[in-house]
Formats: sequence, C-alpha cells, structure tokens
Amino acid sequence: MRDRPEDIPPLIEFYIKEYTSMLNNRHLEKPGAKVIDRLCQYSWPGNVRELQNVLKRMLVLGDCDQITDELFNSERLAPSDNGQTDELNHNASLVKILDLQGKNSPDNQTFSLKTAKKNAVEMVEREIISHVLDRTDWNRSKASKILKISYKTLLYKISDLGIIPPGK
Repeated sequence: MRDRPEDIPPLIEFYIKEYTSMLNNRHLEKPGAKVIDRLCQYSWPGNVRELQNVLKRMLVLGDCDQITDELFNSERLAPSDNGQTDELNHNASLVKILDLQGKNSPDNQTFSLKTAKKNAVEMVEREIISHVLDRTDWNRSKASKILKISYKTLLYKISDLGIIPPGK
C-alpha cells in the first residue's frame, strides 16, 4: 500500500461498506475526507490488515480523528524519545477509558469508577482478542486455546466487543 497510495481510498470505501453492513444496528461514525486524506499519507507498515484494523477501530470506537492521530504518533515517535511514546499512549488510553468527551467524564456528576474500569477491561480484551485472532488467521479454536477461554466464551466476546473478521 505504501507503494500505491492511490489504492487506499477505494480500499477504505470497500471495507467501510463491508463493516457497516455487518454492524447495521449501531450508529457508526464513518471517516470523512480529511481522515481519508491523512490515511493516504500514512506509510502502512502492516499493509492491508493494518488498514482493516484501523477502520474497524474507527467504526466501533468512533472518533476517527483521534485514532488517526494515534496512528501517526506511533509512526513518528521512536523508542529513544525518552518516554514520550509511553506518555502519549497512556494519555490516549485514559481518554478512551474515561470517555472524557462523554457521560463518564470525571467532571460530570454521573462519573463512575465502575464504568471507567469496565471501559478499560473492554478495551484491553478487544485489543488482545483481535491480536490473537489476527495471529491465528481467525482460527477461533486456536485462539480460544491460546487465550485459555472456552470457544463459546470467545464467540460471545467477539460479538459483544464488536470484533469484525477481516474480509467480511
């Protein structure tokens, strides 16, 4: 993809259609022209699978701009940046966990540590399960053994966390 950035917009359009049809019961934020332009500028070291994962995150989690910023921040920051990468990733994670722009902001009277904890657990589970599924080419039997959970539990979590198989 890094050699053919002109292919990125049609790929984005294709996968967005695929994923939105699978998640038809949810209100999904689709990436706008600005986000698509930025995605075309990214180097895509993970190639199409990385694009698929980014698009899934955008659709399920929303906030396309933040996810795009995180993508570029992870590309720009080298391990020798004296901890800046860890601090930025930590801050981005806190924003997601606390839902700072939503109803669970610590400034809001309805703030709940329980909800923040639930968001954190869901985010971690989503990332781990997605990673293991990608590594096993979506072989759910292998993934359930690696994760040491039952096959039925894995299927439930895939559905509950909105994890989408590539190419579907």
